[in-house]
Amino acid sequence: MTAKTLIFTTGLTDEIDTDGEWIVHSEHNQEKYSESYNLYKQNPEVEKASLSWKLNMENPLVVKLIEQWEKTIRKPHLKMINMRRKPFHFNKDYFDIDMVLQHLPLLPEEDVLSLSIGELLDCGFTKKQTQPWGSLVLYMDNIYNHNNTNYLNRQIDDLHNDNPFDVEEFDTVNNRVLEIPSNFCLNLNLTQFKKKSNSETTFKNLFHHQQAAFNEYEDELIELGYDKESYAKLLTSEALLIGEPQDSPTTLYETFCKYPTVCRTSLTKEK
Repeated sequence: MTAKTLIFTTGLTDEIDTDGEWIVHSEHNQEKYSESYNLYKQNPEVEKASLSWKLNMENPLVVKLIEQWEKTIRKPHLKMINMRRKPFHFNKDYFDIDMVLQHLPLLPEEDVLSLSIGELLDCGFTKKQTQPWGSLVLYMDNIYNHNNTNYLNRQIDDLHNDNPFDVEEFDTVNNRVLEIPSNFCLNLNLTQFKKKSNSETTFKNLFHHQQAAFNEYEDELIELGYDKESYAKLLTSEALLIGEPQDSPTTLYETFCKYPTVCRTSLTKEK
């Protein structure tokens, strides 16, 4: 599969399926401006626009995730889409848009993709701000949430907010094994300015409160397997690039604003 260049495409519409003919909405109460539904039947007949992403098939973890995705859709599964369209704070005519695509197996999986934290740190995760706008990404915090486990980034932020920090909760950096979910996120949030993000993962480039936490708990963190280099790498390993958009930011944003419902998905080989 590594030799293939794959294109992921979503078909979009503004049609509303009130009869449950091709989507089924979640029965759980959703947050304001959010919706969650299962696209259980492809419906290209209502499609009014499409957007595509070129998948990052040079990354071994992305290859494994796509292989896992393709195995899942051949068995009983849910094609869940979680969408949030929240009015932009400074101008309510605009929207901040987030979408999560998940293929959820309904039967126990035989070959679950799992990696240790140490292995994940070598998979190409970077800071969120370094990802191209409108990319499909896998967030590290979604991996931790999927495994119902806390993680160092959140604990450090809690410490900054005067919440208790329990350093004993953490295993050695290379020992904790996490199951990797196939949930890909799209972030079309608006920005008021272009902020250049330093892509380096050195300790000196961490936020002040992150450096302060290491200095305060240095002996305990080193005992758990975190030196300054691995500590910095863990805190800055936030997002993995799954696919780059094949459309301009303007086209991405305007298309999702006009046609917010996914009615089709496809995975094809680039011509």
